[in-house]
Amino acid sequence: MEKKFLKQSIICLTGPESSGKTTLANQLAIHFDASLVPEVARSYLEERYQRGITRYRRTDLIEIAKLQIRAEEKAFAENKDLVICDTDLLVLRIWHEEKYGFVDPSITEMMENMRQRYYIVTAPDIPWEKDVLRESKYDRGRLLNQYLKLLAQNNSDFKKVSGEQDFRLKTAINIINTWLQ
Repeated sequence: MEKKFLKQSIICLTGPESSGKTTLANQLAIHFDASLVPEVARSYLEERYQRGITRYRRTDLIEIAKLQIRAEEKAFAENKDLVICDTDLLVLRIWHEEKYGFVDPSITEMMENMRQRYYIVTAPDIPWEKDVLRESKYDRGRLLNQYLKLLAQNNSDFKKVSGEQDFRLKTAINIINTWLQ
């Protein structure tokens, strides 16, 4: 089946920690021969962690947001019609609010200027995988509801996927094909 996409479409994986976003983003990028924007926050924080900096500040989240936007624009420069993002500024918005009790206005402004995108929300119905950067093992269900609520409030195009890895992939492929027909 020939794959046709709207010019420069973005599919973004989002959801709570350890809910399968990275695995699904990689699978979808391969399936659709799309550009992949990896989780910018992870690479930023891992680099700091390797230098012995284990805490982050609000200013780090703002810097991550700027790097995320640059990474998305770079992916479009590859002249692919479809870009898959392993998270985006929505994660940073929720993260900032969770950690600091409010959303930094610069994150809100950057989100208002993002390209339109379609969201696939990954449910945390898979086992937790321990990781030094993860913080919310027992809060994934509540956080999932925050993602869904915020996406609905913003009238974003989104669908939730759950279940085993193969089922998630098939479901996500069908969702994307429907969106981009």
